[in-house]
Amino acid sequence: MRAPLLVASIVCLWTATFAAAQTADLEHLTPVRSITLRFSDGKFNVSRDQRAQLEQLAKEAQHIDGYMISIAAYAPAAGSEANTQRMSMLRAHAIRATLQQNGVPLANVIVPAMGISDPADASSKNQEPRAIVTLLKNAGA
Repeated sequence: MRAPLLVASIVCLWTATFAAAQTADLEHLTPVRSITLRFSDGKFNVSRDQRAQLEQLAKEAQHIDGYMISIAAYAPAAGSEANTQRMSMLRAHAIRATLQQNGVPLANVIVPAMGISDPADASSKNQEPRAIVTLLKNAGA
């Protein structure tokens, strides 16, 4: 029973360390293009239309040396903070899996845990369940 907990702890530690290293590199990246994917409340599956958009973004990325793709998934505050965080991460992971299926290495994907939509932006459009997927390139390239 302790082995899964140990493995989960190691994975979490590795993920946090890897994410910190990726975030440090963000200052050298500039956005090329962003897409916004909207989700129904309580849903995280990638739709056929969203899959097509992600496939196109993955194809574009293949032509950029040193590219990264950032996925910022949001969920409106509904229920507990933990549930909101969980739903945003499920959306981000579904998007990441779709990108991986289209040839994007996981090392090229940044998934910050966004959770609730930006409370400073109270417009109803920005409180919708959504993910912003941004293709980034090296500023020196």
